[in-house]
Amino acid sequence: MDEDMILEDLTVGIWTIHSDGISCKMPNRFKGHAGTASILAKREVRNDTVWDLPIHIAKKDWVSQNDIINLMQALVIYRGLFSIPRTSENLHQLDEKTTLIALDIVNNKEE
Repeated sequence: MDEDMILEDLTVGIWTIHSDGISCKMPNRFKGHAGTASILAKREVRNDTVWDLPIHIAKKDWVSQNDIINLMQALVIYRGLFSIPRTSENLHQLDEKTTLIALDIVNNKEE
């Protein structure tokens, strides 16, 4: 069976995991495709190193808390499925910091 066929059906919320990245099932929201380089990109926010993609998505008008939680789950699955090399950083802590900051951004937009 073709691996890409299986992965096209692997979704978490509105996010679809592919062998070459993640896309949104709702193209009226997030147009395009986040490849491995985008998924692994980091940035500094509030004096913490975090994943760039969830922070970028958290600033969108349409995003909900659930969308962020699902995106973070999809990113963890993607990294696990495709054996993304571990860095010296603790990925769990990086995921946790990113999730908290992204959810805070979403919450502050809703107020």
